[in-house]
Amino acid sequence: MVMVLPVPRFTIDMLVDFPDDGNRYELLEGTLLVTPAPTWDHQVIATRLVLLLGNALGADAQVVAVGAIQRGKNTQLQPDILVVPPGYGPKANWRQIHGWWLAVEVMSPSSRIYDREVKRAAYLALGVQGLFSGSGKFSAKRRRKPSRSHSSTIRRNQQTNPHNRGKGAVDRPFRLPGHEAARNHVDSLKEKDAADQ
Repeated sequence: MVMVLPVPRFTIDMLVDFPDDGNRYELLEGTLLVTPAPTWDHQVIATRLVLLLGNALGADAQVVAVGAIQRGKNTQLQPDILVVPPGYGPKANWRQIHGWWLAVEVMSPSSRIYDREVKRAAYLALGVQGLFSGSGKFSAKRRRKPSRSHSSTIRRNQQTNPHNRGKGAVDRPFRLPGHEAARNHVDSLKEKDAADQ
């Protein structure tokens, strides 16, 4: 006889009751996803990318780390970096924010498969317009810029949402570092938003 075990279903409101132990607790259609706290290297890379994106995009976008993408009562994903349209005030909550332009995942050995196999597909299904994922190496000797392997990995793993192709979304590579590419990316998303209104 086969015994079926019930799988617990969680809601975003239930996440408040989880321990503040450094782990990242996310939900995908009610399924709890837990990853360990980020490492030093991970946070150094994420911080560098936030600064690069923030400087490149200026007031044309809002760049946050760690962000949250919420849909309904049962899905909340937390990309390492989230880029959204400008205009959300300091009192906005994650449920109000939409039109996600870019989600960035800095992969770690502990979350690589989850980031690549689960979250990538979920971000696209939720309507995130662009994705970057990559890993990097931190060296104390190279404090001023990310390693060469890091930027090439990000370029190699970039992806745009196929549902937005041909509808004004970005169909060309968005390369880091590069203020020109970042500005072009934001300009095309602004044009798409204007056309949709």
